[in-house]
Amino acid sequence: LCDFAEIIKFCLQFTVTHNGIYALRLKINDWVHRYEEYYYQYDEARLRVCTLTVHGFVHVPDDLYDLEDELSSVTHAGKTKPGTVFAEYPESILKVPYKRNYIPDNQVRTQIGRYFSQLLGCRPRDILVLLPEVMPSFGKVRIRDGDSFRSASAAGDGSSPERDMSFIRLRSYFFLQTQTVTDGSQIFYGRLERILVCDLPDDQKFGKIAGKKRLLAVITPCKNTGGKDAALEITSHNGFTSLLVTDLQSTESLR
Repeated sequence: LCDFAEIIKFCLQFTVTHNGIYALRLKINDWVHRYEEYYYQYDEARLRVCTLTVHGFVHVPDDLYDLEDELSSVTHAGKTKPGTVFAEYPESILKVPYKRNYIPDNQVRTQIGRYFSQLLGCRPRDILVLLPEVMPSFGKVRIRDGDSFRSASAAGDGSSPERDMSFIRLRSYFFLQTQTVTDGSQIFYGRLERILVCDLPDDQKFGKIAGKKRLLAVITPCKNTGGKDAALEITSHNGFTSLLVTDLQSTESLR
């Protein structure tokens, strides 16, 4: 309880430093781990003690960083720019880390070509030659008036303990490696690797989305989740399948 009180006191301060937030992350992770050892005891029958509030605790340091981003983006007119928003995706607010000149590797480009070929009903090779070489990358996204989630590309370097908050839920029109398409009734899970901004060329092969901007989620899907809904029952996986790409709007946060 003493550590919990110290965490709350820190969060109520009017001024915090980067070093302070780093120390806060370590303290929160330690507190949550000990909470799980004492009350959850890694027994599925006791999972109910792991409430959403306890889980949300590990997001506090990132929320403080997000607050810094928003406060530092105040304009002279007193308005804030909480991130990058594109007209085609008005509900998605993209956040740093941002890589303006990011060039996807061949594996990612192949999956982008496969995604659009399935969407448009054409051959992947016809799409690949038309894709832009540079696709800017974002590490986080916040849904307007909703949740936010962070990709694996925005995670730490592994030098300190932290929770992996890059897992997402996929439900609607999810393109699988098997070339099949779900109708949105089945639930899948995966790790969000990064978010790409793809400016499509004004070519007739792209049909109605020619010349448009698409936000693409690069995902490593989880294996054998059985179509379960983690919000309703205990859901586990036993590894990952091959990387794939889908539209950002097909993803949902687990937070």
